[in-house]
Amino acid sequence: MNNNKDLNEMETTVSRVQAHKGVHDGEPRPGIVIATHDGSVIRSTLYNIQTQQYSTLVTQLAAKGKGVVRDLDPAVAGCSMSKTLSASRFRC
Repeated sequence: MNNNKDLNEMETTVSRVQAHKGVHDGEPRPGIVIATHDGSVIRSTLYNIQTQQYSTLVTQLAAKGKGVVRDLDPAVAGCSMSKTLSASRFRC
C-alpha cells in the first residue's frame, strides 16, 4: 500500500466484505485474506498459519485460473488491465 487513500480503500473493502452474510457466521473461523499477486499478505482476519496457507494456495489457484482464461481466450494474454480478475470469492 502506497498511501493512506489505498489503506482507507482497503479497509472499506474489508468492512464491506465482512458485512456479507456468511463471512463471519460459521465454523471454522471464516475470514478475509488480501494478498499481492505473488502471495505477499497485506491484510488478513485469519490466524497467521491459516493466512499463510490460504495465501499460498490461492496464489497457486489464481495462476492456474489465469492460464485457463488465457487458453480459452488467447487474446487475453496481451490485454489491458480491464480484462483481468481482481477479486475472487470462495465458499466451502
